[in-house]
Amino acid sequence: SDQFHARADSPPAPQPSLLTTSSSPDEILQRARQRDRSWNTLFVDQVFVSYGPPGYSGPPLQNSRIQIYASQPHHWISIQGILDSQKGYLSYGIGDWIFRRTPSQGRFSAVWNPGGFQGSSSPLSTFYLTAGGKYQNAGEDMIVGRPAIMLDWFNEAGSQQQRLWFDARTGLLLKYEIFNGQQEDIILYSMAVIDVRYDIPFPEDLQTQSETEHQ
Repeated sequence: SDQFHARADSPPAPQPSLLTTSSSPDEILQRARQRDRSWNTLFVDQVFVSYGPPGYSGPPLQNSRIQIYASQPHHWISIQGILDSQKGYLSYGIGDWIFRRTPSQGRFSAVWNPGGFQGSSSPLSTFYLTAGGKYQNAGEDMIVGRPAIMLDWFNEAGSQQQRLWFDARTGLLLKYEIFNGQQEDIILYSMAVIDVRYDIPFPEDLQTQSETEHQ
């Protein structure tokens, strides 16, 4: 955890001006590209819901939760698992290396992952920045007390594929909904941040757990 503590006492990162409904989609996406400039350390608690494939009418197939603590420039740790389940795992990253331990493993396994913790399941991801189609302003909202600006993404066929909520100041992805890409606009998958904190010290409970895992 020393790498995280090294930045915990740094002054808060400078905050850019607030995005508004008058901001263009290009301006919003540009802020998203520059989101790492708006924090030195970051804690995010997020919930994912898989609603099932088109035509499915039962309860959600899976609910999961991930807590992430990241420190610039390239250190992070996460705890994640399925809700209502004892299964889960602890991961941490340094640069492009990911180290992961599951309950069935006796030690951490290392994985080379260019781009680090930038997968599509993470608010640190940039999957939406390389998508085709077009973006359209969808209004504003409040997510966990943070003003959020919304974009709808339409695929090349003109159907809505995603709705994205960005922190209107930092550009961090706070929520998204993935649709089936058809006229019905059925939600297949969603992510929502339920807690976000910028420039805070490394959480002591995470520190204790990660140090215990290393013993």
